Amino acid sequence: TMQTTTVKRDHQGLTAGSRITTASRSTTIDRDVQAALSLPSVTIGGTAATSFAVVSATKVTAVTPAGTAGAKSVSVTTAGGTGSKANAFTYFEPPLITSIVPDAGPTAGGTAIAINGRGFTGVTSVTIGGLAATSFTVASPTKINAVTPAHSAGAKTVTVSGPWGTASLASGYTYHPAPTVLSVSPNFGPTAGGSGPRTLMPPSRRRPAAAPRDEKAGP
Repeated sequence: TMQTTTVKRDHQGLTAGSRITTASRSTTIDRDVQAALSLPSVTIGGTAATSFAVVSATKVTAVTPAGTAGAKSVSVTTAGGTGSKANAFTYFEPPLITSIVPDAGPTAGGTAIAINGRGFTGVTSVTIGGLAATSFTVASPTKINAVTPAHSAGAKTVTVSGPWGTASLASGYTYHPAPTVLSVSPNFGPTAGGSGPRTLMPPSRRRPAAAPRDEKAGP
């Protein structure tokens, strides 16, 4: 009978192409063991490996197929039987950004934002417009809390990277410049408040005041 004892490199992203090594032990060794190993099958989570090679009577190398997220069993089948190891290899889905809240803030940076999506396990980098976030924390596989760095005004791409891949959201966050006060008109008013905008005309356009009427004068 065959028994899978170890799996080297026990995790990867969802795309195919990760190379793993399984080490198997046969409880019955005979002169035909190599022949028995010459035509094995290797499966990860029930799906056949993309390719594999028998290195020795105790070692098979294989390339993982695409799979769904989660821990999977690795099985090796030969003429002598099937050996399996439960939860021997774990697939992680690649990151995906779906939204950013809030999605705008000042050019000075310092805004706390939540990056929502999935596949954030193991993320090691968060950038906004190509600049590293001042700080970030992976709160869960679906949420990253980050603080924006200072940046120039405009819409910026938000990117997260980790061992399972890179995800970007174009124009995911917009920097707005702080307002600049150039003038105030009028620039005075009563302490009671209530002053509002008014139009001040130059003296040349003002109407002259009407002459006072003499009530005692006759018609």
